[in-house]
Amino acid sequence: MRSRRAFTLVELLVVIAIIAILIALLIPAVQAARESARRAECLDNLKQIAIAILHHHDAQKTFPRSGNRYRDDGRWYGPQSWTWIARLLPYIEEENLYQVAGIDKAVFRNNPAISESIPVFFCPSDAASEESPSTAALDSNQWDRAPGGLTNYKASSGSNWPWGLYAHAGTNNTDEPFGGIPDGVFSSSDIRFDRRMKEIRDGASNTYMIGEDIPSMNEWSYWFFADGIACTSAIPPNLMDPPDWTVGFSFRSRHPGGLQFAFVDGSVHFIDELIDMRIYRALSTIKGAEIYNR
Repeated sequence: MRSRRAFTLVELLVVIAIIAILIALLIPAVQAARESARRAECLDNLKQIAIAILHHHDAQKTFPRSGNRYRDDGRWYGPQSWTWIARLLPYIEEENLYQVAGIDKAVFRNNPAISESIPVFFCPSDAASEESPSTAALDSNQWDRAPGGLTNYKASSGSNWPWGLYAHAGTNNTDEPFGGIPDGVFSSSDIRFDRRMKEIRDGASNTYMIGEDIPSMNEWSYWFFADGIACTSAIPPNLMDPPDWTVGFSFRSRHPGGLQFAFVDGSVHFIDELIDMRIYRALSTIKGAEIYNR
């Protein structure tokens, strides 16, 4: 009997087809496993930042604030309008950067510290840590460009928003989240007033503190600059490629199907992008007394 020395063409094509099918089945599973690991790392980042905020509150008796400490109205326009994140640096083991930056002593024009990219500020599902930032927010004020200094994590300003399709007055009868007093934990100029745990009357486990954003879709995403360090839940989550800036200040992520929020109690939860807007907004307010089922 003669031994077979090779596959026939038909057999070879069958083997190739089987391998292709197996690869097609395997790739989504591998991608899902990688995304699961990235999401877990993102959760850990948010957890670290949330715990640091709570430590700041314990030490300073208030949540970290944003804005210019040396202006009467605390507004975010000037190059000394540092963020809640900048003032949080000593609580996330970045005391050296805090001192180099001269938080509340120096401006961030020509400041070498603002180019620093801090790993805990980046979601691994997004490429922000590898990207150069949009400089529109800085250039519009004729400040020097920052080659780094981005963040994927933004504070929750509540449910207020005065512009565009999603204008919403919030629970405190004002639609201004920045110049006015927001109905959330933070805002871009909240250095004008303290915010303490006792004011979170809706419950620490029922109130957003920090959420996710994608810097390539929102040019106001610098960890040092108070203009835009917070987002609003007036706008639906995960609006990709916003048509204009009026819908840019929304929370969004690269995670399929939703995004993650750190709550005031330090817990982190994944929020479905199809969440009912009444619930989504209610979870962002500190004392709205809304009735909802999460």
